[in-house]
Amino acid sequence: MLAILDRLEPLYRFCGYVAALLLLALTGLVLTSILSRLAGVFLGGVTELAGYAMAAGSFFALAWTFKSGGHIRVTLLLKRAGPGSRLGAERWARAVMAAVAGYLAFYMGRLAWFSWLFGERSEGSAGFLLWVPQGVVALGAAFFALAALDSFLRALLEGEACLATPEADPQSSDARASDPRAGDTRASESAAPDRGRGGER
Repeated sequence: MLAILDRLEPLYRFCGYVAALLLLALTGLVLTSILSRLAGVFLGGVTELAGYAMAAGSFFALAWTFKSGGHIRVTLLLKRAGPGSRLGAERWARAVMAAVAGYLAFYMGRLAWFSWLFGERSEGSAGFLLWVPQGVVALGAAFFALAALDSFLRALLEGEACLATPEADPQSSDARASDPRAGDTRASESAAPDRGRGGER
């Protein structure tokens, strides 16, 4: 099971790239809207598409930022708990998050499905099919739900090892990423006992 979950990591990274492209598209749409107004040219649907690009970019970014420890977590109570109780609280928190993310993804997909079923169009002058941008948003929400479910399953399978993952302790992962000497320090500390035993021999 863990091997299958490990294969999903490139997918979350891909979601980050998609989110970056959607944010670039959002920037382009906003600039186009501003310049068209200054030039006195009316472009229908640009503002609506910009809103959907922002929503889709946000949802696609959620999966990668969560797995890399980019989400803000309030760990005041978790850090005061003992090892056993902290693991239980961590599993409960991840289960709730997976359930909420799945609920959100389901209803976003349901919204896109009904828009496709009834052929709904936007209310603006462009009149584009709503299921297209809504489907992109629903896809981003589904990837986030998958990432949350992945995290919950890892908490069940890995036990206390899951407490050292970036989504469990973002601050420690940031500290390790910002201090390149951390790896060298741990390596030297692990090698120190060996040198000591060599000297005793």
